[in-house]
Amino acid sequence: MKKIIGVLIAVLVLSAGLAWAQELFWMEDYDKAVELSEESGKPLFIYFYSETCFFCEKFERETLKDPEVVRLLEENFILLMINARKEIALARAYGIPGTPTVFVRMPDGTVIDYNLWENWHPGFMDAEELEKYLVFSLEYLESKKENKNVQEISASEEVQDRSEMSLLAALPLYL
Repeated sequence: MKKIIGVLIAVLVLSAGLAWAQELFWMEDYDKAVELSEESGKPLFIYFYSETCFFCEKFERETLKDPEVVRLLEENFILLMINARKEIALARAYGIPGTPTVFVRMPDGTVIDYNLWENWHPGFMDAEELEKYLVFSLEYLESKKENKNVQEISASEEVQDRSEMSLLAALPLYL
């Protein structure tokens, strides 16, 4: 009997530890979260919810407890949870039709929605779908960083080319 109780206690402790390990740290202040995102260079994961939303509870209970989703979010994103019923102006600014709705906002302000990822949609996302969205967002950020560096090099070369051309244009042409 003592053995069974010991095993039950061990199982409870381990499962409580797993549940605790999968808790995410959520910010609730939009301005501070945006500032932190811009300073850190990490994208902002915005989760709009409401207290009476069945699918929000399901999203939190299932999708946001998935180990791979938790890992991706913890390692790569600033997390922001917004109550859409209390932050009405912010919910309208993002054009959310209902809850749950998630967005990834890049440090430069670009929002990953259906304009950039054709599979984005408001509403419930299961773990597999959210994982794909998060991976796409990270790849987008990485490609944007790489393109920015290329554009900066190209832009500096272009400025140099323009300055050389303007010197030539200023010189009188003798034939």
